[in-house]
Amino acid sequence: MKTGTATIAIVVLTGFGMTVGASWGHIPSPLSPAGEHLAPMPPGALASVESTAAGAVGRDANSSHGQSELVDWAVSRFLDAGLVLPEVSFLFHDHARSCHGRAGLYDEAAKSVHLCLRNRHTILHELAHAWAHHNLGDGDRLAFVELRQLDGWGEHSLDWAERGTEHAAEVMAWALMEHNTLVPWPTWDHGETRATWRLLSIEASGPDELVAAYELLTGGLPVDRLRDDPRHYVESASLSPESARDSGEFNPPTG
Repeated sequence: MKTGTATIAIVVLTGFGMTVGASWGHIPSPLSPAGEHLAPMPPGALASVESTAAGAVGRDANSSHGQSELVDWAVSRFLDAGLVLPEVSFLFHDHARSCHGRAGLYDEAAKSVHLCLRNRHTILHELAHAWAHHNLGDGDRLAFVELRQLDGWGEHSLDWAERGTEHAAEVMAWALMEHNTLVPWPTWDHGETRATWRLLSIEASGPDELVAAYELLTGGLPVDRLRDDPRHYVESASLSPESARDSGEFNPPTG
């Protein structure tokens, strides 16, 4: 695993219908190819944002303030956690088809993050792919796959939720968010519902499992998550189906 500091050069490109070549590390999204639920964006606008490990940021006068703020926020979350980032470009798109129907993707060859859904989880997830590609060696990836009991790192023959690279990105996004993103997951047992806290996207995602995965990836601990209220992690909370539904403690998945 690489250590030290690095200068980060970030270019934010906004436009319509831009595409990339070979890509990996994209996250599923309910967005349709027509790009519903995406905020409109003027085509052709170009903005540059440069950040250093010290956090200094320069903005182009034509940049979208919201885009620059989102990039600045995501970069600062990594730097504040002591995580070294490589040079990477960010491309914002109007349509999900530019991200191959996904919320976002990371293009390893071009070292670029493509965002079709502009939210904090998506940018952290994709930037985590860039971090992992830059910082993890083959031995690190193998150790992570073994810890997570998966069959591979990034093979596209595997389902999305069975790839080590996606587990790593989800673990890091969880750790670096400003708030906890675990949800109470219902388990039905003899007429009662027990809530177990986890991520919706991947298995083996309880608090202890995520902390162990983050520590293996980074060599550190997810400080913000360790500060979370421990009452959020009551594994043995029992609820009847009626009280679970009426209390709003959680919403069982549909479909």
